[in-house]
Amino acid sequence: MSSHPLSNTRILTRLVWIALIGVISTTLFFVGFYYMDRYFHLDDFSPLEMRSTDLEAQVRQNPNDLETRLSLAEHYLRSHNEAAAIDQAQQVISIDPKNDTALFVLGMAHSNTGDIEAGVHYLEQFVDLHQKEPSAPTDMALQTGLYYLGVNYLNIGRSEDAITALSQALSINSTDADALYQLGLAYLRTGQYQVALDNFQKAVSFVPDYYEAYKGMEDSYTALQQADYALVAQGMQAFSLKEYDKANQLLGEAVDKLPNEAQVYLGLGLAREQLGDLVSAQEYFKRALALDTDNFTASNALKRVQTAMSPGE
Repeated sequence: MSSHPLSNTRILTRLVWIALIGVISTTLFFVGFYYMDRYFHLDDFSPLEMRSTDLEAQVRQNPNDLETRLSLAEHYLRSHNEAAAIDQAQQVISIDPKNDTALFVLGMAHSNTGDIEAGVHYLEQFVDLHQKEPSAPTDMALQTGLYYLGVNYLNIGRSEDAITALSQALSINSTDADALYQLGLAYLRTGQYQVALDNFQKAVSFVPDYYEAYKGMEDSYTALQQADYALVAQGMQAFSLKEYDKANQLLGEAVDKLPNEAQVYLGLGLAREQLGDLVSAQEYFKRALALDTDNFTASNALKRVQTAMSPGE
């Protein structure tokens, strides 16, 4: 499946806010406080917030300080300087071959340069180290490593391995919409269309404007020869792209064919809300909830619209 421009933004956001934070929270959390206490005052920047020139100066002053090299490697990775990140992380690995943060940086940096096989090599080592720890069932760093390992497996055609890795990631965090989407892709590519659809549907339950997941739903419905439902997925793709008039048109066509489908009414409600027709939006959300009383998105949307319609609030 071809990627959509929104994919790059989603991947970048995840890399910065989930991947690095996930690793730092378990591996560099105490290192960071130790380093800050050693070199900085409370009102100074933390190592990860320092400019690269500051970190580079620290490395030159003390080239054997692995903590600083790791901070610099992460800084380079966040700055899209993969070659420099690899260089710093490799120097750490040459001294400490099982340094999990260096392995993660190497895995991500190689993946970002397109060297997926190398990325897999280092991420597998990272995952193996964390899976041996007692904290593995709740280890968010492990969850992040498994997610990116699964994505890499998909990129090199190892869909079955991707299913294993992504399923393990979801066993740690079952609400990870990105992992659900990637798992859906893996099942889609192995011809397991209904299971793929189930995962895409779970993904959009957490992220209602997840364009790529709706595209996956459309592909799954098409493979299952369910054209009416594919039309719903097309409408939700339009909604995700902020093409609200188009979404309203497509979902309006779908509602005549699927009058008992909550997703259609939810989509229409979301589109009408964005078009400023709060009265219609409210009615559609009510219809969605009548068909699916546990629909969290519809419930929240109804409350949001009713609040906006209430005078003085």
